Amino acid sequence: MLIVHEGLPGAGKTWEAVVKRLIPALQKGRKVYARINGLDHAKVAEVAGVELERVRELLHEIPEADVLRWNELVENDSLVILDEAQNFWPHGATRTMPPDQIKAVAEHRHRGLDIVLMCQVLQGAGGVHPVWVNRVDQKIVFEKLNARGKDDRYKWTAYKGLHNGTKIKFVQINKGTEGYDSKYFGTYASHQAATENTETYQDARTNVWNNPVLKRWLPLFGVALVVAVWYLWHALKGGGLEQSMSAGHKVETKTAVVSVPATVAAQPVASGVQAGVSQAQPVAAKAEPVTGGQRQDAMADDYVASISQKWRPRLSGLAWAANRARLVVEWYDESNRVKERLSAAQLEEFGWGVARSAYGDHVILSKGGVHVAVTAWPIEEFGRVSDRDNQALHELAVGKSGGLPSSDVSGSERVPVVPSADRAQDVPAADGRQRWSHG
Repeated sequence: MLIVHEGLPGAGKTWEAVVKRLIPALQKGRKVYARINGLDHAKVAEVAGVELERVRELLHEIPEADVLRWNELVENDSLVILDEAQNFWPHGATRTMPPDQIKAVAEHRHRGLDIVLMCQVLQGAGGVHPVWVNRVDQKIVFEKLNARGKDDRYKWTAYKGLHNGTKIKFVQINKGTEGYDSKYFGTYASHQAATENTETYQDARTNVWNNPVLKRWLPLFGVALVVAVWYLWHALKGGGLEQSMSAGHKVETKTAVVSVPATVAAQPVASGVQAGVSQAQPVAAKAEPVTGGQRQDAMADDYVASISQKWRPRLSGLAWAANRARLVVEWYDESNRVKERLSAAQLEEFGWGVARSAYGDHVILSKGGVHVAVTAWPIEEFGRVSDRDNQALHELAVGKSGGLPSSDVSGSERVPVVPSADRAQDVPAADGRQRWSHG
């Protein structure tokens, strides 16, 4: 496989060739032939964790004068690393490649060789000969990050070589950044021995962080970013967002006051929040409305109150006489499905008072200052019971000769009386007042 490291001087291409190609090969016991200046076998042995003698057996440096004979020097199955390739096989017609080298490049995999070719420019003027270029499988481009004030880091971009039959094209597949690890310093000579200036030349104008626009606006942008993050956190954690949403949707609880004419004063008078379809009722003197706090306290931990908040109560059955009556209240969900059914006796056991309207078409449930109006609101056809079944249920609940007149609701609107499984006998009131029989 032919891999190319491309980049300007000091970009990191030779560093990666030593750290990520040469040393791992030695650790695997593979021979390496390298044209890299100043390879230090002792330092390489130290960082690779391999004995020095073993490194001397595996690592062979190709002299600059013998680079064009690389194919004669290397052994099969070895790793070959050639630096500054543009100096030995330049692009253009200035120098032609001998046939034996063309054959070596084209058939390097026949010998089990892997070649890492390093150059400053791969293609075009100043680049490498097309014999090499058109056989590149992978190319990694290196860039020193000194323009960002990071002399100790470099950027790499990996490409895959694709040949279309005429020329090679490179497609980007990955990228990232790396830093220089000081423990590998000295494994090779990045400068000639007589060189003293080894630092990266600095020019403040080429550093992006010295841009006056960034210097002026970056701090303001940072402050704005912090404020924006704080605002989002505050809003999503129950702060201003929830308050602003609830401010525009104020929920008001209105209490409708219903009174009963004086002719039925013997029965309990109640007022309440009608949880069904509103029906006009005669209004007498206004009573004090129940406050929201009182209502919540009174309805806390109460079964009837809790189901009345979730589901809609409906007067499903009502029959009465002078001194006794029977009543069934059902609770329906939004799909008109029955979720609960209670008789008057059961409601009284829960501590709720039951008072019939003077007109007989609804009842009032009351407890602890809370009043709920329950009506026989219309129900969809699929939820209605036929008149025949309704009459049968009525007779079963009240009795054919019980002397209980039917309610004022017409046959087409009457709702079935649901009998209790363990029905008890109607109990007449001793004091002449209406009582709900236990059933």
